[in-house]
Amino acid sequence: MEVSATKFVRSFADYREKSVKEPVIVKNHERVVGVFVSADDYAIVQAAKASRRSILLEEMPLHLLDALVHGHNRLMEEEAEAERHADVNHEGHKPRHLNIG
Repeated sequence: MEVSATKFVRSFADYREKSVKEPVIVKNHERVVGVFVSADDYAIVQAAKASRRSILLEEMPLHLLDALVHGHNRLMEEEAEAERHADVNHEGHKPRHLNIG
C-alpha cells in the first residue's frame, strides 16, 4: 500500500492498523521516504540484522517480502531515472542508494 506523507500523518491511526496486514509505503512528491511496518515485521528484520544472517524466505511473512521486492524495484526505477536525468543535464547527480545494515 502506498500513501502520501500528508495523508499518512493525518490518518496515522488508520495506517498503523493497516500496517499489521501489509507495509505502508510513505511517499513525498512521488518519492518513497519511508515504510511503516508492524512491530512484528520490524522485529523479524531487526533480528536478522542483529544476527548478521540472511532471512530465509520461509521465515519472512509474504506481505513483507512483497513490500521489499516492490521497494527494491521502485528504487531501481528511481536510480535509472536519476541516471537519465544526470545524462541529460550533465550536472553529475548521482542516484540515491538505500543502505540496509
